[in-house]
Amino acid sequence: MNQNQSKTKIGPYIKSSAAYGLIMGAIVWIFAAIFGPIYCCSGLDINLFTGFVIGEVLAIIIGLLVAVSCSIIFFMLIYFFARRATKEFAVVRDKLAQQEPIFYDGAANHRVGKESVGGWMFLYGDRLYYMSHMWNNQVHEMYIPLQDIKGMNCPKKFLNDTTLDITLADGRVEQFAVYEPKVWAARINERYQMVKQMLKNA
Repeated sequence: MNQNQSKTKIGPYIKSSAAYGLIMGAIVWIFAAIFGPIYCCSGLDINLFTGFVIGEVLAIIIGLLVAVSCSIIFFMLIYFFARRATKEFAVVRDKLAQQEPIFYDGAANHRVGKESVGGWMFLYGDRLYYMSHMWNNQVHEMYIPLQDIKGMNCPKKFLNDTTLDITLADGRVEQFAVYEPKVWAARINERYQMVKQMLKNA
């Protein structure tokens, strides 16, 4: 049965936003923890211990406020962008599905050098097709024949469980970020086994 991810799922964006907020909050907290007590002790007529305590409390409060505000702002930005991309690729998907059956598809980022290129990935009967959107520096398309796939891995990274590594016959590893990478790997493997059987019977 054909399946797609035409609805924007907020789960991955909440995780990404939380991670970004925590990182920014931690950076601000470190600076505030260092300079806060110094400022309190030098700018206020209080003793060293009191200034240190006040400075550290202020550092924690400021760090938490920055973490929450950055998480909210980042979430709103990427979710708006994701919704727009989802709507545009839904149109593309409908056109492609009229030409050839699509067994699975969804939003995907393709790692090209240091850039994570945003776009959409489609699983056809015998190949993967990746198409980037137009808001990237490295706009591109990619076809991966299923018979060229020698392995798949879904490594978990810090606050990131969206990685799908695809190892090809020539040794290259194409890295994608997708929603539910284990589901993607299972769908690809299903089609791969069918292609393998068809080639065997040919």
